[in-house]
Amino acid sequence: EAQARATVPLRKRLWSELVGAKVEAQARALEVMDGNALPLRRMKDDIRSGDPGNIEARAAQYYFPAMFGSSFRRDRNLDGANTFLNYGYTVLRAAMARAIAAAGLHPSLGLFHKSRGDAFRLADDLMEPFRPTVDLEVLAILADGETALETHVKRRLVRVLHRDFQTPEGRAPLTNCLARFASSLAQVYLGERKVLLLPSPLTPLSDIADQTEE
Repeated sequence: EAQARATVPLRKRLWSELVGAKVEAQARALEVMDGNALPLRRMKDDIRSGDPGNIEARAAQYYFPAMFGSSFRRDRNLDGANTFLNYGYTVLRAAMARAIAAAGLHPSLGLFHKSRGDAFRLADDLMEPFRPTVDLEVLAILADGETALETHVKRRLVRVLHRDFQTPEGRAPLTNCLARFASSLAQVYLGERKVLLLPSPLTPLSDIADQTEE
């Protein structure tokens, strides 16, 4: 009931918070790969309530070529890296939907996504900050010379859900982070907290350790 009664200003504020987290996660992912994250951090500073400047899309236009190469174009209908991304995002979306249901939230009551045929609009919203985790795994898969979405590749993408992140309570797998994240949104709706609970940083601990060792 609290979710259904949420005001437009609250939903806009929450969406801008999600966009900021997503852009920060993209910046962190680029830094893991020794990329230039400065343009993303500058864009993040320009995010306003409801993201009227469409920073999310502008950040994506910079991020994907920087992450996957200048010739890369994110298109669900293309093969190669896009096939791996599609599968990884589907796995992430399903896990996010389960966390939403467990938190007592309705998956069709989204913050930003409004497709009439989408019964999981809230999952599409809340998964945004975690997409770069999938992106990092896809890069690793490509680096290993994989070209087809075979069973062992699918297993690697599913295992993303078990990657550890740093949380205020210590290390926790992504599935636990998603559960706490969804619960924090329920608490915001109920007036029990102000901001969403996200791991910090928004990249898996193993990737951060790898970067430090290099």
